[in-house]
Amino acid sequence: MCKIVNGKPRLPASQGCVERLNQDVEAMLRAWLIDNITKNWALGCYFVQFQKNSSFYRTIKRSPFKALFGSEPIIGFQSSHISKGLLEKLVIKEDLDLLLNQQDHGITSIPEDLPVISP
Repeated sequence: MCKIVNGKPRLPASQGCVERLNQDVEAMLRAWLIDNITKNWALGCYFVQFQKNSSFYRTIKRSPFKALFGSEPIIGFQSSHISKGLLEKLVIKEDLDLLLNQQDHGITSIPEDLPVISP
């Protein structure tokens, strides 16, 4: 058995807000697809969602992410399992590759040949 439930019609003003949001998301997704030279829009949705949820909104005076979780998202290597001491020793991409390869093989010491970054 199927029961049809009709929702309350939206006011024209709120419908306009939804349409503007949809256009904004569509434009952001289109830009992401062009920037990343891909047609994988489903993957791009994750990046657009993160962008929208971590952007500041004047109406709530914070990002939706902060409104929900109480802090801004931690991104980049700060959110990784790599210690701050090891991160400070990384200079070039190959240093990171070496470190990740060593961690994959259970080696947890800092490689002696990694130079220290000077401030």
